[in-house]
Amino acid sequence: MRVGISLLTLAPGDLGGSETYARQLVRALPAVRKLDYTVFVPARAKDAAGGLPATEVAEPPVGRRGPARVLGMALSAFRSRAVRSELETVDVVHYALTVPVPATKAPTVVTCTTCSTGISRSSSGRPAARFGVSLTTGRPSRPLRSS
Repeated sequence: MRVGISLLTLAPGDLGGSETYARQLVRALPAVRKLDYTVFVPARAKDAAGGLPATEVAEPPVGRRGPARVLGMALSAFRSRAVRSELETVDVVHYALTVPVPATKAPTVVTCTTCSTGISRSSSGRPAARFGVSLTTGRPSRPLRSS
């Protein structure tokens, strides 16, 4: 299985624990090497690939942080032939920094480090329903499959 890991919204030094988590995750994967990984990184954080194969995306001309950066990186990724080409080769994309950039039709996994998910439990203690949290409203966006 080929896994794409998106760190495109990484703004070095601005994300605190989320940045630490993402960098440590990527740095640890070569030791495991059970799957084939590729990392999507912004040009100013190419070291974040941690030794894994990477696709570098040019920095947007606007927004060094915040919503303007997210929109700029989404546009840069969309316009990048390298990103589009690499996305065609992955089986799943992990958005390690919550924001789903680049867009893909492949199955995705989102790490949500700073938001809570709504989990209802049945009387047996099993999750009855899990919901993703909308990045724009904070409300549940859609049910997720429980495994």
